[in-house]
Amino acid sequence: MLMHILHLTEPDRGLTKFTFGTRTSMAVFAVFASMNQEKAKDILDYLVPNNTEVWVNWKSTIVNQLESGKERQFNESDWGSSQDLVKMLDGDAKVAYQGFKVFEPQLMY
Repeated sequence: MLMHILHLTEPDRGLTKFTFGTRTSMAVFAVFASMNQEKAKDILDYLVPNNTEVWVNWKSTIVNQLESGKERQFNESDWGSSQDLVKMLDGDAKVAYQGFKVFEPQLMY
């Protein structure tokens, strides 16, 4: 699925390997690299199937960031005991977004 999301199924396309420290970083990179706003939530749900309140809100934030083109952050004070998870997810998303911005000129849509 990831190959299809990133349009790497065409025979004349070269293959670049990207390595991320976490599955969430990989998922965020895949969403931004796909540039598919209509399927962004579906891609995140497929790659990160967790559906707790924190994860659902995190996925919504990523989708909103893709749609707006602006970098977004979580308000940690809203998450109580989940603050550590939110900080980790926010960090993963930042790493993935920064990686995407570096490689964006090389990605062909």
